[in-house]
Amino acid sequence: MPVNIEVHEQYGQLWTTSLEVSRKFEKTHKHVLKAIDLAVARCSAEFSRTNFRPSTYQDERGKEQPAYLLSRGGFSMVAMGFTGEKAFRWKERFIAAFDLMERRIIELSRAAERRASREWQQARHDGKEIRRAASEAIDAFVTYARAQGSTHAHRYFVTITRMTCRALFTFEPGQEKRMGPTVRDHLDASQLAALAVVEDTVVKALHAGMGEGWPYKTVYHEARKRAHAVATVLGKSPVRASALPASEPASGKRPRPRAAVQLPLWEPRTGRT
Repeated sequence: MPVNIEVHEQYGQLWTTSLEVSRKFEKTHKHVLKAIDLAVARCSAEFSRTNFRPSTYQDERGKEQPAYLLSRGGFSMVAMGFTGEKAFRWKERFIAAFDLMERRIIELSRAAERRASREWQQARHDGKEIRRAASEAIDAFVTYARAQGSTHAHRYFVTITRMTCRALFTFEPGQEKRMGPTVRDHLDASQLAALAVVEDTVVKALHAGMGEGWPYKTVYHEARKRAHAVATVLGKSPVRASALPASEPASGKRPRPRAAVQLPLWEPRTGRT
């Protein structure tokens, strides 16, 4: 059983210590260090660099002493030289301890992914009502602007969408076009929540301005000012490029040019995303 064997995660890898090896195999720490030094000398530079890490510890007098961190591979290399029935059993237990810790880390990672997924789904769900309200508010604003003589009022669907996104997020060149209408799929849960807050701010600003009978351009600029003020408080964040499809296929062939795609987070009259 891998009970009471110290294995921990550090530098993105699992390690035990030369002190732990010394204690469990009932060898002096000096003997273990000598075995490690011999393994380091015989192994390739790359293997030694990634599987043996110099460290220190404080002895009973508080004096700093040399030690090593050993990866699974480093431990196996050193333990090969330890013979006898008892040593063989401890080798099994150390390997089992590495395996157990690895399984626990994988389980924790998967649990974190599941939580993140649930949070993302909840954020998407919570934003539906806000998106519907935003679509209705912009639709009303388009009608309002047209009544005041605007000949390009329909463009406010795209204008307000881009304004909201650019207030909150940063994009790499070409990201917006590649995302098209799927931009929300590339936002994490906190970004979705922030977007809902700014959308709600825009909705309230549009309704307030139209309620006061302001000129449509004044209504838009006030909504824009409030959206940017809220976005400044929430903080700007990048949209992850890794979530996007590659700009060119793996074959190296360049794709055919396509027309620019808008970002209809709010589609006219539908409330769809």
